[in-house]
Amino acid sequence: MIRDALGIIVLIALLIGMAWAWRAYNALPGAPVGLSVAATEADEVQRAPVVEVEVKKPVLVYANRQIIKKNLRLPDAVVASTTTEVLASSKIRADDHPSTITTVLDTETGKSATFVRRDPLPWLAFSTNGEAGVYAGILNGQQAVRAQVIQDFVQIKAMRVSGILSADQVIGSADAANPIALNTFAGVGVRYKW
Repeated sequence: MIRDALGIIVLIALLIGMAWAWRAYNALPGAPVGLSVAATEADEVQRAPVVEVEVKKPVLVYANRQIIKKNLRLPDAVVASTTTEVLASSKIRADDHPSTITTVLDTETGKSATFVRRDPLPWLAFSTNGEAGVYAGILNGQQAVRAQVIQDFVQIKAMRVSGILSADQVIGSADAANPIALNTFAGVGVRYKW
């Protein structure tokens, strides 16, 4: 019994390690919180050639360029540049869906507009998201504490193939002669996120 549980734990640890290695090798780096970094081009334009276009009217940009660039926490080189202007800046609500943000420029009027497209969830992707928590509640009619860790491995649309490890401990057993021991559970399963 203990050997089987140990085997499952080793398998889960191996799968977590493989998922982290795969993500480190293939994943795009995330932007640090509170800092602006250059965005990665959308797949749709990565191989498209670029051409020069003549603008018929002056391009409209935001005034007070230094203050706005500083408030947007753009990189120091961009803030210091006197030739770099802010055409558009948008906020989007983050969720599990990838998003594509595109800024366009009307060469007739000089106005720009930014569009956000919420892309569909991938059919199959590696996922290294995880969560841990501590909960207080009732177990078999007695007060208990649960510690739980969930680690995702694979994403299939809104479903996640995940590993879970949890431990429950009763607080102050009513029957001192028969205290309830620490209950643990380790397993792999599928869960649906909404």
